Amino acid sequence: MGLDASYFVNYNWALGLKYSRFASQESLRNMQVDFNDGSSVQGTISDDISINFIGPSFMSKYALNNSKHSFIGSFSFGYMSYLDESLLVNRNVNIKGSTLGAAIDLGYDFALSKYLSIGAQASLTGGGLSKLKVNDGFTENTINLEDENVESLSRFDLGAGIRFKI
Repeated sequence: MGLDASYFVNYNWALGLKYSRFASQESLRNMQVDFNDGSSVQGTISDDISINFIGPSFMSKYALNNSKHSFIGSFSFGYMSYLDESLLVNRNVNIKGSTLGAAIDLGYDFALSKYLSIGAQASLTGGGLSKLKVNDGFTENTINLEDENVESLSRFDLGAGIRFKI
């Protein structure tokens, strides 16, 4: 899911704000977890992950001769947040992190009218977490990840949508 708002300072160049959200959930029942002390428990494990990006954007538009067809490109640099509300054998564990991220979008628009276009877009959003906060309901620990273990928040999205021109 995403939302972009831009203001064209002239016909080809715009400044704006980009927001995107990625969410994923999964759970497994009757899983056995073995601990270092030799004990084990059985139950449900699950993840409910959300990754948000927000930042200012710079956009460029190139219209073909008849102006019904346009190619659009944008670049954003901003804040990314990560939250995993997980369940580890009936025990809630929250994992949080944040970092600087960037997004690149390339798209095509077809004008239906002066104020309305439809189109398709490809987006690459990325960032890397080097520090995580883990809270198990009893304690909160900060984990600093080594360079080779940095958690990637990168993703590639394809989408279609409607662009309103005010």
